[in-house]
Parts: sequence; C-alpha cells; structure tokens
Amino acid sequence: MDRLTSSSLHVEPLAALRQENALLNTLVEQVYSPAIAIIDPDSDFHFTFVNKAFCRLFQLDKVQLYQLQPWHINPEFNREYVVEQWMELRRKGTLRLEMTSHLEGQEPRLIEIIANDFSGPSPHKIIVYLRDITQEKAVQLEHAQQCIHSQTLHIEQQYHNVFSHMADDILLLELDENNDLRVVDINHSAAKHFPEHRTVKQYIGQKLVDLLPKENIDDLKQLQRECLSTKTTCHQYNIFCHLDHLYYDLTMTPLLDDHLEIKRVVVVKRDITDKILREQERRARSQELKASEMQLRRLTAHNEKVRENERKHIAREVHDEFGQRLTALKMGIQSLALQLPPSETSERLFSQLHDHLTETITFARHLVSRLRPGALDMGLMAALEWLVDDFRQRNPTCCYTLRHNHIDVEFDEDSAVAIFRIVQESLNNALKHSSADQVQITLHKEREQLSVIIKDNGCGFDPSQVHHDSFGLIGMKERVLNMSADLEVTSKPNVGTQITLTICHLDKESWE
Repeated sequence: MDRLTSSSLHVEPLAALRQENALLNTLVEQVYSPAIAIIDPDSDFHFTFVNKAFCRLFQLDKVQLYQLQPWHINPEFNREYVVEQWMELRRKGTLRLEMTSHLEGQEPRLIEIIANDFSGPSPHKIIVYLRDITQEKAVQLEHAQQCIHSQTLHIEQQYHNVFSHMADDILLLELDENNDLRVVDINHSAAKHFPEHRTVKQYIGQKLVDLLPKENIDDLKQLQRECLSTKTTCHQYNIFCHLDHLYYDLTMTPLLDDHLEIKRVVVVKRDITDKILREQERRARSQELKASEMQLRRLTAHNEKVRENERKHIAREVHDEFGQRLTALKMGIQSLALQLPPSETSERLFSQLHDHLTETITFARHLVSRLRPGALDMGLMAALEWLVDDFRQRNPTCCYTLRHNHIDVEFDEDSAVAIFRIVQESLNNALKHSSADQVQITLHKEREQLSVIIKDNGCGFDPSQVHHDSFGLIGMKERVLNMSADLEVTSKPNVGTQITLTICHLDKESWE
C-alpha cells in the first residue's frame, strides 16, 4: 500500500485517496481469509458489511447475511448477551470469542471471533474477524485425548504394578445377577494364599465362595451383607482363615456407579498372624507375671504371718518364762537379803542386784511390747491407744493425737495386726524423717468403709522421688494389697505428709 501511494505522487491528493480506498475495499472484499464483517450497534446489531470470505464461511449471500443478527447464527448469542459483550468491547477495545454456528441446514461449526471497536467521525462500529476452527479444534481435541489416553495407560500400569506387588491380599470383585462375588482382578499376594497355585488370570471369573474353605464362608457373607446394606467400607478383625491357618483383618469397600449402585467391591486381607502371636505371647507372659506376682504376694503374706507368729511366740515365751524367772529371782534376792545379817556391804550389793533385775524386767516388758503389744489381744483400738502412748514417751516434743469418736471395730487377727503395723510404720517414718511436732491419727467410718488417716506437719517429701529401696512404704503397700484395701500417700515438701488407709466392704457385724 505504501508503494502504491509512493508511485502515485503525481496524482491529485483526493484522487489518490479514492484510489487507495478502492484498492483497500478490493483487498478486504477479495481476501480469502479471514472472514470480515462490520456490525452496527445502532442498527440492532445487523451486519452492514460482509466480505466474500464471510459469505463462503456461512454459505449465504450478502443479501441474506444483511438480514441476520448474531443470535440468528447462535441462539446463545442473544440480544442481552451481545449488548453485554458490546459494553465489554468498548471498555477493552478488543475481544476474542468462540461461537458455534447453528444455521439451519448446516453442520455445526466452531467459529473463532476477534472483535474490534472502531470509533471514528461516525458512530461506533464493530469490526469482526471470523475463522473456522472446527478442524483445528478437532485436531487439538484428538491430541489431548491421545495424551489423556497415554497418561491413563501409564497411570493404570503404575496402579497395576502397585496393586500386584502390595503386601496385603487385594481382590477386585464384581456382583453377578445372583449377588455372588466373582473375581475381576487379584494381586500376586492373594493368589499365593490359595492352595490351587493358579496364575492370576486363572482366578478371574471365579466365585469367591468357591475359593474359600466352608468354615469362612459365613464370615464373608456377613461382611458382604453389611457392606451392601450400608454402602460403606466395612471391617472384620482377627479372622482365622482355615485355608492357610493364618489370622487376617478384612476390609470390604464398595465401588458405586453414577447411580450410586454397587457393581464392584474391593476386599483387602491383611495378615496379622505375627501380631496375634505376639499378643498371645504377651498375654501368656502377662498371665505368668501376674501368677508370679500373686505367688510372691502370697509368699510375702505367709512370711509376714510367720514372722508375726514368731514375734507372738517369742513375746509370750519372754513374758511367761523369762519374766517369771526374773520375778522369782528378784523375790529370791529379797528373801535372801532378809535372812542374812545386815551389813553395809551386803546392803549395797543387794541394792545393786535389785536395780539390775528391775531394769532387766523393764527391758523384757518393753521387748515383749515391741515384739507384739499385749493390747492387740484387747482389740485394734486398744493397741492403737497403747502405740500412741508409747510414741509420746519416745518423743515428748511431739504432740500425738488419736481421734476415733469412741468407735470400736473388730477385725480378724491378721487384719488387725496389718493395720497396726501400717500405723506403727507411719509413726516411725514421721519420727525418723519428718521432724514433725504434731501427728494425728484419725479413724473415720462411713457406711461399710473405714478410713485410717495418719497426718503430720513435718518437712514432707516429693512422692515421685521416693527411692526404690524405701522398704517401709513398700511393706505398707504389700500389707494393703493382701488386705484388698487402698493406700494413698500424699505429701509436699515443707507441707507435711498424709497416709490414708481405706478398707471397704466391712461387714455390719464387725462394728460395735
């Protein structure tokens, strides 16, 4: 066009402009592609110019096309939509659209539209360039489908590799017209657990019930009924398979179609035999450990009872035999002192012997009380009162208090001795370790439950830091276990310690 203009410099300017315009009109009219048209928004979006390529594209002449509007070519391009796009075009200046041609008697074709807003001295016009992209899109769609197909094959191959080599047994099953499950696919692990030793392909189409031992068919049917009725994944645990004598966890997952109907299910069998065997072994060891603990506890209780009986026997022997002999010896010395003539030397000697015998008798009485207080024969409360008096004498700087609201309780000898020893050990600990100046023993009864509380205001301790060689506490806990009672130790540093012994299920006849 520039060359034509340059070669026509000798022509008058107006004539040159007309010539150039005619050449441009010819070029637009005769160009093979693209199809070009002008739409006039002021004429209700009628076509006011179309070139020959536009006529070829729609197989209509110009007269016919000038009668049309965009919605005649595609009803989806209605007036409202066209106006909306026209406003968008005025804002942006250029738009790209795709439209399917639906002219009567013609095959639908996909048309690419590039619209430009043309504004000059005259009102706005819309210049559109159209191109048939049906074949192009078909090629693109075919290429995309080939890519999708290739990717699908690749994914399926990967899936099948994973499916085939999974450690769990996996079966893809299909429901036939009789609601029987038939094998569609099966992985290598599942195939190995069937005794026929077939290949994977040989299992396809087989009924699952024909592959299972009759002892496991009821388990399968129960799982199938639950899965089909709920349309959700269902489980069965710790199923013993009579085919390979292994334990499995079973999972059945339904595969729903577009109508939410179940056509296929996936069954996953996970071998848990090792887990079951380990659990059985753990339970056996636990039972052995519990049995050993019970034997040890019974042995401890027996040893404690033997020791208490020995204490009781020794205390009685010391009291009866040794005490009587000391008393007789004391009386003999007193009688001898009366028979001999008085002298300063003999009186001093008899006085020393008398004092030694008195101290020995007192020591024997204390030894008997330490071995087994005679107050225990008078009941638990009497023994506790004696114990409190004994500690008052041993530790005069500490205030010992026994509160029981005049409640008396009668236990069998073993239980009474155990409670007494627990209280005794608590008071010993308070004396040795707490530096307390107040210790309170409280007996409280509520219905058929007795609580014995020993509380001090000493230095306290952290129960979590108690050493494993704290045999005093260990001994108390063992006594409590043998009594089927509860023992709670609460303490904080600089706050004090409280030991609570709780004995439940007391017979009403044991209370007076």
